[in-house]
Order: sequence, then C-alpha cells, then structure tokens
Amino acid sequence: MEIEAGASLETIRHAVEKNASVVTLEKTSLEGYFSDSNGFFYFELVDPPSVVFAEGWEVDWLVGVMGAFHCPLHKLEQSWREIKCVMEELSLRSSMRFVLSFQYDSVYAFNEGEGVVYKKSMVI
Repeated sequence: MEIEAGASLETIRHAVEKNASVVTLEKTSLEGYFSDSNGFFYFELVDPPSVVFAEGWEVDWLVGVMGAFHCPLHKLEQSWREIKCVMEELSLRSSMRFVLSFQYDSVYAFNEGEGVVYKKSMVI
C-alpha cells in the first residue's frame, strides 16, 4: 500500500486498531496483527517521499508511507475484509490518497480523494 506524503502513522494506527489485536507504533513505523486472520501489517515512513511504484499508476502525488500486508493463505478472505476496513477507515479519517497493489503489479484498490475504489478482489 502506497500512501500520499503527509499521512501520519497516528492516523494509520487509528485506521488499523479497529481490527487489530496488536499494534506497535514507533517513531518511523507501525506494525501489528489483525484479530480475525492473524495477518501481519507493517507501515513505514518514506523519507524522502518517492514516486508511486504501482505499475501503470501515474499520479501527481508522492508516497510518504509504504505499507505491506502479509496474509495467511488459509485466512485470505478474513484478511481481505480487514484490509478493506483499513482502507475505508483511512479514507474517512484523512484526505490522503493511496493505492493498494500486489507486488506493485496488480492494483486492487485506490483512493484519489473521493473514497475507496475497488478494481479487483484479493479473493476469487
């Protein structure tokens, strides 16, 4: 997940804690586990901000936070629900834009300031 520069880890913490069993906030990173899936998440500040790496995603904003989700395959459906909840919460709490992709190749969802748009599902 690539989030626009200016996003705070505190805002992301509020977005994940609704579905997280553990959240650890450090100075430049945030990590934890989701309650239902036990999937792991990790967010880190990017300094200096970088261009968006998601393939084919050309935008006029820079990435200030990079996030990753590690989902147990046997709980992929639960993980996808939890990730969607994080994106929805983030879009409600902040105007920061973001894009969620799989290995920067396939875009699953994005927010260009008007709410989350889903391009495809992680679960078939």
